[in-house]
Amino acid sequence: MAHSFITNKDRLLSDIITGILPKSDAVDILVGYFYFSGYAHLADKLADKYLRILVGLDIDTRISNRVREVEELVEWQRIRSKVREEYFNNLVRLINETDNTDTDETIKIFRQFQRKIYDGTLEIRKTEAPCHAKMYLFAYNDSNNENGEQPGDVITGSSNLSYQGLQGRTEINVRFTDKAKYTEGKQIFDELWANAIPIVDENTVDRWKEKVESQIWIDRLFQPYKLYLRVLNEYFDIPSKTNVRTPFDITDGKFFNLGCKSGSILTEVVKGKQVIKKVNGKYFMYWGEEHVFAATSDDLIHWTPIVNIDGSLKKLFSPRDGYFDSHLTECGPPAIYTPKGIVLLYNGKNHSGRGDKRYTANVYAAGQALFDANDPTRFITRLDEPFFRPMDSFEKSGQYVDGTVFIEGMVYYKDKWYLYYGCADSKVGTAIYNPKKPAAADPLP
Repeated sequence: MAHSFITNKDRLLSDIITGILPKSDAVDILVGYFYFSGYAHLADKLADKYLRILVGLDIDTRISNRVREVEELVEWQRIRSKVREEYFNNLVRLINETDNTDTDETIKIFRQFQRKIYDGTLEIRKTEAPCHAKMYLFAYNDSNNENGEQPGDVITGSSNLSYQGLQGRTEINVRFTDKAKYTEGKQIFDELWANAIPIVDENTVDRWKEKVESQIWIDRLFQPYKLYLRVLNEYFDIPSKTNVRTPFDITDGKFFNLGCKSGSILTEVVKGKQVIKKVNGKYFMYWGEEHVFAATSDDLIHWTPIVNIDGSLKKLFSPRDGYFDSHLTECGPPAIYTPKGIVLLYNGKNHSGRGDKRYTANVYAAGQALFDANDPTRFITRLDEPFFRPMDSFEKSGQYVDGTVFIEGMVYYKDKWYLYYGCADSKVGTAIYNPKKPAAADPLP
């Protein structure tokens, strides 16, 4: 039987694997390096699979400029405990010193990774001798194996379990579906697995917790909001029983568990400079992640959320089905006051199921909302299309694989607006708006 090559051009390896996984109940993966980006890319489909990962070399630490040569591996390949400890150390460095787990989504995936280790559905081993081979074996479940005549699929070639290997760059792989090829591949894998060094499984979970989980930042850092409140408390020495007031203490039990990464303080341009603006004698800030809320302040330090009569947070506007902001409406740069109204720039996330089908699922793009100049809480309208969306390659591809332009900072300088934004969670870009020479709008998809 002839088999066409999978090169990530006409066919993506990630699409092939995604199509196979629903028919499988167990997956064996042999790769040179462990890449968390590859696991993260397939995490949803791997959640209910029994997974064995056999690593031939080590963690891919090239991201943090720590390449260990194969010769170094050979020197201690027979010292099994040292191999395990070195693997743990490299994994800790990978998590702590790179941006592989810096987003809420990747942290969620890492939690899934942990759970699979705890329940015994994920095991990792290191080959005793260095091995750079790549092979993926998918064992079909009872509904798809045709009474054992088609036990599964095997894919072999050049792709590591990484985003680049799965779809990001040219690779050469081939898929075999016949029983003989699968059986032969499974035999090779099982022999390597039997002689490999256990890194983590149900028998080494305690060691994993001690050497990895206790050392990574995910479980050791406070949430930024709690840390911010701690700094304020320590700086101003606010009296309390413990001298540390929690968000619960400060809000009398209200709003202490809300997630929010940014706030947009109201500003205006005065004599060519962007300054913070008061409305009705108070400073004003838009904030929120899923919805847009508001708060006021007398000193820019202590903020009081704006609430409804029943004490609940007042939602100024929210995600809307069928639009680019169907999943999130997250505040961006400082809001701008003008006599004709207040302009709030915000980040909209497109929902994968109920969003605007013209845009990529989960993509972030920037929107604009208009509020009353005299009443910053009175929402007037917002754009139906994003004014700024991923267009260039560095905005469409990066750590955030669905692409994003995420606007956060904006400065008025020499009669121009400088908008600072994240590009696919991998770079920081600047977009410039010249009111005297406005650029053409981005074309609609």
